Amino acid sequence: MDMDIHNVLQEFLLPALLSNGLVFKDQESDIWKMFLDKRNKTVEVLDAEDERLRLSVTFTEFLNHVAHTFEDGRIDRHWKTYGLLCSPCFFDYDYITRTETQDQDLEYLFSKFGFPSDPYKAAKVKEDIKTKMEKDFRYYESVPLDLKLKIYDIYKTDMEMFGYELPEDFWKTP
Repeated sequence: MDMDIHNVLQEFLLPALLSNGLVFKDQESDIWKMFLDKRNKTVEVLDAEDERLRLSVTFTEFLNHVAHTFEDGRIDRHWKTYGLLCSPCFFDYDYITRTETQDQDLEYLFSKFGFPSDPYKAAKVKEDIKTKMEKDFRYYESVPLDLKLKIYDIYKTDMEMFGYELPEDFWKTP
């Protein structure tokens, strides 16, 4: 098996499956068995037609997994909060940039320190950000309210700290 795929399975898919009570589609594979052994877990061997056998997780299942990692105190570095990752309350940062506005932020920093730059037009960037956020938030349309609340509670401080706002219809339930 390709090493990159092996790493993705071990780091992302298999933990998400396990925390949602799902089983890897190739339940007899060495990678699934080794993963379970490392965690000292056993799961029932399922009939080949069982819907819990999966090669992927839904967005809602992924969010369940994220919430589960916070509840267990085993937070993956990929979805740590800024507060945990950067400790902004303990360090006196001179500048904090956001990936959504990185071109504008970098333009400011480049001009501040005299570096040459060629960023996108600010209006275009702002428009692109709004469009992307609208597209991204559509994934939350089918997420149950209790899970939205858990995820919001996890990231609330980051959202407040960096001025993120939820769309008006975010709390609408499916």
